Amino acid sequence: MVRGELLQRGVDRDIADEAVSEMDDEEAAMRAAAGPARRLASLDRATFTRRLGGYLARRGFGPGVVFKTIKRLSVGAGVAPGHSGH
Repeated sequence: MVRGELLQRGVDRDIADEAVSEMDDEEAAMRAAAGPARRLASLDRATFTRRLGGYLARRGFGPGVVFKTIKRLSVGAGVAPGHSGH
């Protein structure tokens, strides 16, 4: 659907394919991280980011997708700002 709209608007086929592929990765990362994010929500932001980032990276998601996913989920999960004070 999105790919077709991009092509209709004159976007190059390779760019449209790449954009749709990235969207698919982001959606898959959100689905994969939803459960772990809920379990990690009580942690400070640094620990949440490190653990969820590692979880997603081990599942093959690239750094850009991991960053976007963590940013979206940390806000939605109510992750506490700051650090743990270690």
